[in-house]
Amino acid sequence: MILKEKKVAIIGAGPVGLTMAILLQQKGIQVTVYERDKDPQARMGRYA
Repeated sequence: MILKEKKVAIIGAGPVGLTMAILLQQKGIQVTVYERDKDPQARMGRYA
């Protein structure tokens, strides 16, 4: 299986979800991130 031919969906735009999205995109993989909060930046305050 060649992962570059696949699409990846990541559920959650928290630190781990966004990190994985960046790492996968750097490898040329198409990524879509889904987040239930309307403003994903509001979640980042919880981790600071």
